[in-house]
Amino acid sequence: MANPASKIDLLQNFIEKMIDEVINHDLEKLKLRVEEFKLKYRKLNRKQIANKIVNDQAFWGGMLAAPLGFGGVLFLAVALPVDLIKSLRIQAYMIICLRDLYEYPLEDCNTIKDEMFLIMAHSSIKDLKDFVSAEAKKQVKDNLDKKEALTKLAKADSYKLMGVRATQVLGTKYGAKVALRLGEKQIMNHALRKVPQVFRGIIWRLGGRKIAQRALQRAAGRVVPIVGAVMAAGIDGLMIKKVGQVAIDYYEMDGPDFMEAVYTLVE
Repeated sequence: MANPASKIDLLQNFIEKMIDEVINHDLEKLKLRVEEFKLKYRKLNRKQIANKIVNDQAFWGGMLAAPLGFGGVLFLAVALPVDLIKSLRIQAYMIICLRDLYEYPLEDCNTIKDEMFLIMAHSSIKDLKDFVSAEAKKQVKDNLDKKEALTKLAKADSYKLMGVRATQVLGTKYGAKVALRLGEKQIMNHALRKVPQVFRGIIWRLGGRKIAQRALQRAAGRVVPIVGAVMAAGIDGLMIKKVGQVAIDYYEMDGPDFMEAVYTLVE
C-alpha cells in the first residue's frame, strides 16, 4: 500500500500533466464560451460576469462530484483519479476563461501554467502573494535591497498602472527596472521576455504539491457511502468557488503585472 508521501508525489506528477493537457486544448472554444457570458450578461460589469462564470463552474462541478461519492472505501481508489481529472479540468477551464475575460493573452502557455499552479494552490490572494514573495526572497539571497522591494511589492493592494507607479511603490533603484519591463510588455511578445526558469520551476513544483495535498484531503469525504456523495458535491462545488474567487482577485488586482515585477526583481 502506498504511503501518503508517495501518493502526493504521484498526484503531483499527474497534476502537471493534466494542466499541460488542458492548456494545450482548443482555446478558441473557451474564448467563445466567454463571449457567450459577456453577451448574456452584457448589462453587468466585468467582475459580476466573472462571478457568473465561477458560479456556473461550481454548480456543474458539484453536480458531477455527487455520483463519485457513492461506494465508500471500495470505490475510493477508482473515484479519486476521476474526481481529480474532473476538478482540475473545471478549475483550469475556469481560470483560462477568467484570464480571457480580463483581456490577458492566451498565447503564452507557461505564463498560464504559472497562474494555474498559484491560483489553484492558495486559498486567498494574500496567501498567494506571500508565497511568491517568500520564494522570491530565497532566490535573491543576501540582496537586502531586493528583499525590501519584494516586501513592498507584496504589500501593495493593486498592480494597476504599475508601469507608471513602480518607482513610487518600489523606489527608484528597482522601480525603474520594473517600469521598463512592464512598458516592454506593450510592444514585445510576452513569450519572448526573460523569466527566471529556476524560480518558475519552484512555483510549479511547490504549487503542484499543495494542490495534491488538498486533493487527498477532499478524498476523505468519500469514505462513507451516501454521506460521501453529499459531501463530495458540497466540497467540490465549494472548492471550485474558492479557486474562482482567488482567480477573480488575482485578475482584478492585475496579478500578471505583480508576477512580471517579481520576475524582474529575481533576475
